[in-house]
Amino acid sequence: MNLFEALGSEGKALREKLEPMMKSFPCGASVLPLSLAPGEALIREGDACERVYLLLSGRVSVIISRPRLSSYTVTEFRPFEFFGEYELLAGKNQYLAEVRAVSPCRLLSFSAGTYLQWMKSNPEFFSERVRSIVGALLDQAVNERTRHFLDAPGRVMQVLLRAYEACREPQESVRLTVTRAEIAERTGCSVRTVNRVIRSLAQAKLVDVTHGKIRLDAVQRQALLREFDLRLQ
Repeated sequence: MNLFEALGSEGKALREKLEPMMKSFPCGASVLPLSLAPGEALIREGDACERVYLLLSGRVSVIISRPRLSSYTVTEFRPFEFFGEYELLAGKNQYLAEVRAVSPCRLLSFSAGTYLQWMKSNPEFFSERVRSIVGALLDQAVNERTRHFLDAPGRVMQVLLRAYEACREPQESVRLTVTRAEIAERTGCSVRTVNRVIRSLAQAKLVDVTHGKIRLDAVQRQALLREFDLRLQ
């Protein structure tokens, strides 16, 4: 189907959000709407690099496999971010990482050729994508440098603080939606190590754990942030 048909069933607010971005999308190019369930993989490491995706709702994680070690989450994408473009623009024939849904997701998918045509036909879109990609890569590089100097507790704290900041009501006590397995993937630690660190944080009153669920309020966030900062010194 074309872009008009793909967006026809979407709400007015989403269409208005996408309109400035999509106005120069190649006329008549085919678009494929997709839905993902939590935990479902959209891209596997080593798959042929043939399509680019635009996330409309939900969250996806980018995961790199490490031989004889646990997998590691490099970053997450949120609406309205593109993914699948890094390898394409680098001239790679295969995707270098797995992309997996963290929450229920809806996406638009189009061919690599359509994406390249879109960039070539619109200098403004091209410049915006270059800025976005370079900015994301710089952020990842900074995160990797920070992670390199952190011990396991510091890495877990970093993930918990980011999960808190991602909540829509960060001033209140919130239940963090990140799971122990996700924390392990994002930190490169084992689930056993993550559990040990969380128990230690709970004993220090830096987080609350009820029925296995992690909660964090504004006061605890400040205390956890101070403890995290000490580990960076």
